[in-house]
Amino acid sequence: MKKLYKVVVNGVEVVTLEHGFEFNQGELLWQAMSEQARELGINDILEEGPALIDWGYLDDSNICSLLVDALNLGYIKDFYAVELGTSRIIRAEDSYKWEK
Repeated sequence: MKKLYKVVVNGVEVVTLEHGFEFNQGELLWQAMSEQARELGINDILEEGPALIDWGYLDDSNICSLLVDALNLGYIKDFYAVELGTSRIIRAEDSYKWEK
């Protein structure tokens, strides 16, 4: 069974039509975050400009890479993920603990 994660960015859950994000669904998470930018407080990408262009080049090879890249580049202030079906929480500072 594949692990699914609920992702929370800047204190707001990223909504998906699925029941969560699989580890390798970085592109799907990127798309959801882009569509929900205002709600998630990712204000730098709401207007045309360099920040929006750079947003398109974030590493979306998996959800961990995307979230860490977005955090390190200042697009988001914080994130955490909850592995669904468990009580395991992965916070930004523990992102190295992701199980692939």
